[in-house]
Amino acid sequence: MKFDDARKLNQKKYRTLHRHFLVEGEHLLQELEKAALTQPRLKQSTVFVTERFAGVATSLPVQVISEKQMKQISGTQT
Repeated sequence: MKFDDARKLNQKKYRTLHRHFLVEGEHLLQELEKAALTQPRLKQSTVFVTERFAGVATSLPVQVISEKQMKQISGTQT
C-alpha cells in the first residue's frame, strides 16, 4: 500500500471502500501477525514505521516513512 492510500484511511469512507484499516502500536501489530497465520490475505499488509523503528521484527513488509508522514496517518496523540 502506498503512503497516500494509507493516509486516506483516516476517513471512514475510504476504509469502507477499500476494506482496509490502520492499526497502531506493537500489541496490535502482533495481533495482526497472529491473524495473518489463519487469514493469508492479511500477509499483504504494509507496516509503516519511522527510522527509529526500522528494525522492527515482523514478517510483514515494512516501509520506512518520516516523522511528519507518520503524524499524518497516526491517530495517536503524543
